[in-house]
Amino acid sequence: MIIRPITESDVEEISQIFVACFSAPPWNEGWTTESARACLRPKLETQSSRGYVAILNDSIVGTAFGQIESGLNKNKFNIQEFFVLPSVQRQGIGKSLLSKIFSDLSNAENIGSIYLLTIRGSSAQDFYEKFGFSASKKLVVMGATVNLFNKN
Repeated sequence: MIIRPITESDVEEISQIFVACFSAPPWNEGWTTESARACLRPKLETQSSRGYVAILNDSIVGTAFGQIESGLNKNKFNIQEFFVLPSVQRQGIGKSLLSKIFSDLSNAENIGSIYLLTIRGSSAQDFYEKFGFSASKKLVVMGATVNLFNKN
């Protein structure tokens, strides 16, 4: 297996993998390749984006990327997307991608911490906890629909 930085030419292939991954449990979402591309491309094109693809048998099978965010004393890295094709999960690919992120960012660009969002109680949460991630006791993720304020 090869882990290398994401390039512009990877967008189409990782969009297809994104669809395959997020159509499966626990997400069961209805992405198309076109909607995935529209979601991924802007995130990958920012100057603070950093990410990698995992290649097995000459094909991309997984990716992990995110953004460097400025902090007061140390910067943070927000893993925005992390996915491995369901057919090759549990073979160490995710571990290799995560290890690459940690090793490359640990001494670079003043990164002090890495964070992400995932589904509570999922196998994804279990995966991240194996690598030292923990649910925040201080922060809560909140959301609202855009039309909420139109009702008042």
